[in-house]
Amino acid sequence: MPSRVSCPRAASVSAYLVRIPALLLALSIATAVVLGAQDVLARQESREAYAKIGDATSIRFNGSLASDTALRSLDENVGPWLRQADRDGQIIVAGHRDLRLSAGIPGLTKGDLLVVNESFLAKQPVLDPAGRRIEPTAAAPDQIRLLVPEGLARHTARLKELTPTWLSPSDPGKIAPAQVKTLPSKDGQRVFTYNPRGKSHAADNPGADDSLVTDPVIIVFPNGAPFLSDKAYTSYASQRSIVFHNPDDVTAGVEKRHLESYVTAMTPVGQDAALELRKVVGDFRLQLFNLAVAVAVLLITGVGVCIVHSRKNAQAIFARHISGWTFAATHRPVLLVEGVLAVLLAGWVPFQVWQQNQDAARYEALGIPAPRPTAEFIGLDLGVTGVLVAVEVAAVLVALVVFHRRIVKEGATES
Repeated sequence: MPSRVSCPRAASVSAYLVRIPALLLALSIATAVVLGAQDVLARQESREAYAKIGDATSIRFNGSLASDTALRSLDENVGPWLRQADRDGQIIVAGHRDLRLSAGIPGLTKGDLLVVNESFLAKQPVLDPAGRRIEPTAAAPDQIRLLVPEGLARHTARLKELTPTWLSPSDPGKIAPAQVKTLPSKDGQRVFTYNPRGKSHAADNPGADDSLVTDPVIIVFPNGAPFLSDKAYTSYASQRSIVFHNPDDVTAGVEKRHLESYVTAMTPVGQDAALELRKVVGDFRLQLFNLAVAVAVLLITGVGVCIVHSRKNAQAIFARHISGWTFAATHRPVLLVEGVLAVLLAGWVPFQVWQQNQDAARYEALGIPAPRPTAEFIGLDLGVTGVLVAVEVAAVLVALVVFHRRIVKEGATES
């Protein structure tokens, strides 16, 4: 028959077996909630930019075109149409990449790369360091312009060297170094990308809104120039990085060139952004509910630990109280365990950051870009961790005070 001592001990162990994973889960969910809130705020901030572009529309391709032959046919038929539409000024090209992964430059921890046509600059102003707007049209018809933020000026030579590969990966040799002109751009600029879907697949918050990016490196090519292949045009269109000013141009072009089997739909970019915002808000509310459940589990297990401790040690607690023991000394075992948990919880995020940076350092030592950028322990992480530690400790302290007073009151009554 089990002893009276073993049952409370088993109950305490069971409570902590639930409590410890619940702490880590709550921390993970809380971080997701904060990132979700940031994404919602960012998307709400970009709504004004989407409202200004009116009926600007992106196109959708037939999803059943999966074979090599079908994809080649897509490039051969749709690519020339998009190129001609570019020459006619009907579209905006706004390709978006992760600069860190694309450049592979040591020490470059983050950044954005935009590949755009001159129509993009006509609609979205980009300023030089003096605050003047960079002209939408280049001085020469075959000139490619590389706009480098002041903060990345030391990498200009390497960025210029990579420009032909970024613009024409299948045939970079057709772009001569003399055709690439570098221009500085002002630091602190936010540039609209026309795409609410997010491209940061390797970042800590995949799919986060990238409608507005800060200090991007921008490659500007002449409208319809041969530097961009037909395949590149269709590739950017499939990523929703090609936008038609007027949806009627889509309808007319598809009908004229008989592209109905390739282009199956078109969606206003503003509507796409609104749908993404609604989806993100729904996910955020679900994460809030999950966080509430996780915090409830923390509170319940904390109270459960205090109940087991108080019932098991009721007589000792009363005896220590009347003997003048302090509250901390009376409940030392529980407070020690909870203190250790608080320290582990507070150190969990810094440990994860350190571990990720160690992995990144190993990749950099090999001379290759890390799959994830180096992480930083920011105030946001500190705030989330601090709040959870405070909730965990406060719940246990409040429960201990309540049960301590009850034991003292009942003991005094019985005496």
